[in-house]
Amino acid sequence: MTDWKPLSGRLGLVASGPTTRGNLSVPAIYKAAFGVDAQNFQQAPNPLLPSIAQGSKAGMTATCSLAANRVDFNLSPANPSGSISGPTLQLIDNPTFFYSELLHIATSICDGSVVLPNEFDRATIFIQLASIELDVETANRALVRVIPEQYRPKLQGEEAFALQINNPKTIESGGESLRLNFLTKWSVEQFQVITFGMATGGVPSGMVHPNMLQPQIQTFVGACVTFDCNVLTSIAPKNALLDRDQQHATFLAGLNLISGAQRDFGLDIKGFPSDKKAD
Repeated sequence: MTDWKPLSGRLGLVASGPTTRGNLSVPAIYKAAFGVDAQNFQQAPNPLLPSIAQGSKAGMTATCSLAANRVDFNLSPANPSGSISGPTLQLIDNPTFFYSELLHIATSICDGSVVLPNEFDRATIFIQLASIELDVETANRALVRVIPEQYRPKLQGEEAFALQINNPKTIESGGESLRLNFLTKWSVEQFQVITFGMATGGVPSGMVHPNMLQPQIQTFVGACVTFDCNVLTSIAPKNALLDRDQQHATFLAGLNLISGAQRDFGLDIKGFPSDKKAD
């Protein structure tokens, strides 16, 4: 039986106009969004690169990335642990907390807890769901089962399959009609997990790094369904920045659309809302 789980999730704000990071503190933004202190922080060496704060939250890796024109809040699986003889591709084992944490981040962004310039106004939502399969043929079968019948291809041993469709939606907020891109992508993808280990005993001569063992590389095949929802900028109010209420409406609409779509496709991720709240 195919076991679908979240692989990653991201909420972000994209700037509609020129802005600068100025005195923004990425660790402070991270704490305001995730409610805990970051464990690692990397300041961008130049303005063209993002500054990054990272830590852990309920068994997941939480990341805040701040660039000149956007800020992103990411949730991904915790770093793998255990023996290097058996590296695995981690998925998120607690979909309930994953979804509720995305809702919490959305609220923190829009209630003023996360302080950002007003130009960071275009909300984006990205969620990737995956099922790890034995081989390409098995992954193809798992993926075909969750593609709506009107789009469903006949797949056998074909590789690198991908199908992407945009089904725009309209929401009402702040007296404005906002159109959202709602992209869904079905794909079979290969993932590589590379694990490094350190020797604790005797070390063969001639090694450049005496304690470093040969990296272990393992490839995994996954059936993936990816959702990407964002404001259709050409339809947004002319010469106006979206306010916090409109951002919140976009986040909620995107999350509800994703929750309803994954259920309609038959993925049935436990922990996602069971009732469809947006059409």
